[in-house]
Order: sequence, then structure tokens, then C-alpha cells
Amino acid sequence: MQTSNDNNLKLFLFRAFAVMSMLILCSAAAIYFEESVSNTDWSPQTLNSVTAIGLFILCYMLSMIAVYHKRDKQLLILLWIEAVLGVYILMTARETSIFFYYASFWIARLPNSYRLRTCLQLTVAVVAVWIAGAWLREYEQLLLTAVVMFPVYLFVLSVSFTGVNEARLRREAVAMTQELKAAQDLLAHVSRQSERLRIARDIHDLLGHQMTALLLNLEVASHKSKDAALPHIQQSQALAKMTLGDLRNAVSELRDNPIDFRAALATMLACIPELKISLEIQEDLVIDDPHAAEILLRCIQEALTNTLRHARANHCTIRLHKQGKQLVLEISDDGVSPAVIVPGNGLKGMRERLQPLDGSLQWHNRSGSFTLQANLPLQGAGT
Repeated sequence: MQTSNDNNLKLFLFRAFAVMSMLILCSAAAIYFEESVSNTDWSPQTLNSVTAIGLFILCYMLSMIAVYHKRDKQLLILLWIEAVLGVYILMTARETSIFFYYASFWIARLPNSYRLRTCLQLTVAVVAVWIAGAWLREYEQLLLTAVVMFPVYLFVLSVSFTGVNEARLRREAVAMTQELKAAQDLLAHVSRQSERLRIARDIHDLLGHQMTALLLNLEVASHKSKDAALPHIQQSQALAKMTLGDLRNAVSELRDNPIDFRAALATMLACIPELKISLEIQEDLVIDDPHAAEILLRCIQEALTNTLRHARANHCTIRLHKQGKQLVLEISDDGVSPAVIVPGNGLKGMRERLQPLDGSLQWHNRSGSFTLQANLPLQGAGT
């Protein structure tokens, strides 16, 4: 997994270098079109637009860092600072076509913060802003440039959106792989426990009954025997009782083997991409029902999938504890969620899984973040 992280970092650095190289080339072209003489002869108008270009590049560098660290709020703020700088460049640069370059980079960043429909609307808004600015400045090739700009912007948006969407699909694929691994581990543990229970029943039904019958026969023999045979019979009784006690202890150990819920959960949470997870499980909590353990794992997996897909969160907290006669699972994140949450297939599926065990599911939204709470009766989940 460390190798995968290193490869992701190298890929990001390569993309960052390519984008920054393009920005520098566009900036050099912009300055050349502004003034082709030494900087001592630059007009105040040119200096202002060049300053705006420099600030735009700085914001873009910071935004790339924010993308890598998944700082969505910073990314959104930087996006709109760049928008203001882009409009300033449009209104101050001698060549209004310079705006075309920087608007392209701005549109390429939209899928990191907005959905496709909003991205399309903002792309149309960019073209409208350029038309308005060019019209105010009496740009001669207004209509022709607008006709060329719009399909180019749509192409840039489609390429960027495809890249962002593929990254999201990779994250979901990794999450589903971890879910499958956790389910396999849990199934293997349940199979081992089922085999232990079968062995325990066989020992109890066969050897246990036979040892009990042997003890009864030795008891009868001890009452009927005298002289030298009696000590040997009593010694055999003691050995038989010790053997029966050892059998009972072995059967108890085979039966009292709880589900390794913590290990299965740790496997599922390992290497969840781009999401810091805090796990808080009550120390004395034991999940001894395989069906309840599987339901809890499925609920956690579905909640994490929703967080990765919709919430754009950086941190997620999972709490599992006893509250009265209930086992409580709480999952919360610091992402962004709508004020009104309409349950989809994921939330409905969680509720349907909990119902056979008389469990319940609630959720709420506080300050934009999402919190999910699942309750299970302790007799059906743990002790």
C-alpha cells in the first residue's frame, strides 16, 4: 500500500508540474502580448494585469496543494479568488484574449468542487462574462471568439470531469475491495466457529455421556468391591472425574469463542483512501452474534461509501458502545451534506438489515455534517 501511495504522489507531482508549466507559458505569452519591451517601459495597466496574473498563478499553486490534501473549503475559496482575478485580467489586459487561457484553467478545476450540472452552468457563465467584457471593450471579433471558446471550454470540462470521476471510482473500488476482504475474514471466522461448535457438541454427546456412564459404573463397583480392589476402583473414579472435568472445560472453550469483530473491522478500515478515520470501541464490548457482527460491518461500510461518494469529508469518527440495553453505533463526518436528506438505497438497506434484530436507524445533519446512529438490542449483538 505504501508503493501505491508513492505512485499517487509521483502522479500528482507530474500533473502539478505539467499544469504549472502551462500556466507559466500562458503567462509569458500574456506578458509578451501586453508589452514586448523591457519592464521599465511597462505601462501601469500592464503592471496591474501582470500582478493579477501572478496572483492567479499563486492561487492555482495553493489550490493544487488543497486538492492533494482534500481541503475542500480552501479549494472553494481559492476557486472564487481566481474567478475575481480572471475578471480583473479581462478588464485590464490590453489583449482580452488572455482571459481565454486563465478561464480554461479555472474551468478545469470546477469538477473538484461542483457537480457536472453546476459545472456546465458556470462554464456558460464564463462565456457570458467574456462576451460582456469584450463587448464593453469593443472587441472586434466578439462573436467568432465566443463560438470558438464554448466548445473548447466544454472539452476542457469533460476531460477534467472524467479525471475527477475516475479518481472517485478508484476510491470506491478500494473501499469495496476492503469491504469484500472484511466480509471474507468474517465468513472464515464464522465457519471456524461453526466447526468448533460441531466438535463441542460431538465431544459433549459422545465422550461426555460415555464418561458419565463410566463414572456410574465405577460408583457401583466401589460399593460392591472390597479388600485390595477398592483402592484401584477409587483411583479410577478420580481419574474419570478429572477427565470429565477436562472435557467440560474443552467444550466450554470451544463454545465461548466470540466473533473477532475488531479484527474484521480493522481490516475493512485499513487503507480507506483519503479519509482519516477515528475508531472508538468500548473496551469490554464483545460481539458474539455472527449475524449482528455482519450487519454492523455492512452498516459501517455503507456509511463510509456514502461519505467518500457524497460528503467530501476529510475525517470520519466511528463510535461503538453500550447504552442501557442497547448497542449504539454512531458514525459522523466533517463533510458537506444537504439540509434535507432523502434516504436512498444505502440508508434503506441499512434499515432493512437492522429490522430483523429489532434494531433502528436514525440520522441527522448538524452544521452541514452528517451523523448516522444505529441501535441494536444487546441480546442480539453483544454482552
